Amino acid sequence: MNEISKTCWDIFHCKAYVRIDIIIYDGIAYVLELNTLLGLTKTSLIPKVQLRSV
Repeated sequence: MNEISKTCWDIFHCKAYVRIDIIIYDGIAYVLELNTLLGLTKTSLIPKVQLRSV
């Protein structure tokens, strides 16, 4: 998973953070999507973490 995630990060030139959704089917990993705009709602973890660091 780490190798797949790192490859996706590099190919798509990700800069800050990204969630990579992967499914494993019959022993083969398939990348479903990369989400670079996660954490934009009040219930998301990223805003909560940022508030704690202030």
